[in-house]
Amino acid sequence: MPRKLKSQERELVALLLCHCPEGTRFLFDLNERVVREMTDGGMGSLRFLSDREQRVRHRALSKAEFCDSDGVVVSVELTTDQFDDLFELDLWKVDFSPLQRFPLVSEVKFAG
Repeated sequence: MPRKLKSQERELVALLLCHCPEGTRFLFDLNERVVREMTDGGMGSLRFLSDREQRVRHRALSKAEFCDSDGVVVSVELTTDQFDDLFELDLWKVDFSPLQRFPLVSEVKFAG
């Protein structure tokens, strides 16, 4: 079901956007963005919805990781589509178990 970002999701996306050169252009309408939870076994991934059809992943904007409350590493990737619009917030745990909680921004570590 489509919905707006929850506050912790929005904080995570904003943090990821602030860590890439072109990310700030997406910040102005982040509160209005509509997402849909992805069928990913409960790992917490989200797809940003758009009026455009047949969107596909194009590239990664930002990558990070954090440890879930069960100690398992969660990789995070914010991607764009072929139209250079936000596409997905991909979260995946290295053991493929469901996400226990979204991280505090202070817990996020950036790749590279």
